[in-house]
Formats: sequence, C-alpha cells, structure tokens
Amino acid sequence: MESELIDRPNIVLLTVGHTGSTVLSKMLGTLGWNLADADDEYGESVSVRNCNIAKAWGKIPSVLAALPEPWVIKDPRFCEHLERWMPGLERYSPTLVWLTRDSNDTRDSHTRRGESESLLNRRLMAAKRHFELWTGQKLRLDYDQVKAAASLFRPNPSIAAAISPSRHPAGLIVRRARSGTGTDDRAAFPDRQREVP
Repeated sequence: MESELIDRPNIVLLTVGHTGSTVLSKMLGTLGWNLADADDEYGESVSVRNCNIAKAWGKIPSVLAALPEPWVIKDPRFCEHLERWMPGLERYSPTLVWLTRDSNDTRDSHTRRGESESLLNRRLMAAKRHFELWTGQKLRLDYDQVKAAASLFRPNPSIAAAISPSRHPAGLIVRRARSGTGTDDRAAFPDRQREVP
C-alpha cells in the first residue's frame, strides 16, 4: 500500500464552498490520501485553515512540511489566498482539483447559510483565475460526477456513504439519507451513524 501511495500526487482541492468538497476530501482520504489534521466537519486541515484565517504566510513552509504525503488540503479561502501558498507548494508539485457545482445549487446553499452572494461571486472569479493560471497538473471536477461515482458504492438508493477516517480504520461510515434533503450534502446525513465493519 505504501509503495502505491508514493506515486500519488498531493492535492490542493479548490472550492468556493458548498460544492461537496467535504464529501470529496473524505472520499480521497478513504482512497489513501492523507487528511492529516483535518477536522471531522469539513475534512479541512486545521493548520492550513488557521494559516489562511490569520494570514500567517510565514508559517506556510512549516505547515506543509508537517503534512504526511500524499496529502489533500482544502479551504475555501484558497480562492483569496492561493497565490500566497504558491512558493511553498512548488516543491510538492500538487495537482489542483477545482470542484464545481451547479451554480444555482451553490448559490442556494450559500444563501441558506447567510453567506453573501458577492463573496460567492468573488470566489468563483478567483477560482477560475487560479485554475487558468495553474501551471502544474490540474483537473476540473463537477460535484455531480462525484455523486455519480459515490452512488456506485451504495448498497441501495436509500443509503449514502460519507467518509470519516477518524471514526473507522477503513475510513467508512454509512449514514441513512433523509428523504427530501435537497442539495445540501451535510443535511443529507442525520446524526445517527452506523459503522461498517
């Protein structure tokens, strides 16, 4: 397993927020990428997020050096700050994965959570610019593609898989989907969970 992981690239997951990036990062964790100090709620590296919040750009080299490879990191604030990370990221040659989602679904999710449309629009424009200017490996992925892939592993249509590496050695937790959940991927999972053996 370790020899297989050596050839896997590190991943910077670019998201404007509310695009299903939590589901994708946890799926990648189950497939062998390291989520390091990611929180359970968003699947985001706490040290990366704190660095972006504090604008502590001098800490970027030490934050990245502490992440076990191959890693996947995400934070919607990369839309505003990815340029600051570029010098530190160069030595890791990460693949940039831009996760998109239907614009109406993304807008609705932002609105439900009280986030401004102007923030969403700024992040969308910035994400597009980052993706176009990225000189390394890159992939644009739509959330519907992720959902379609995940559905291949569901035992039946009423079960949705969500990944939580800290809860199970195999990293998999199955949660029953609520009926009529709409497009909010966090709302699709109730509080009760059943671990998969």
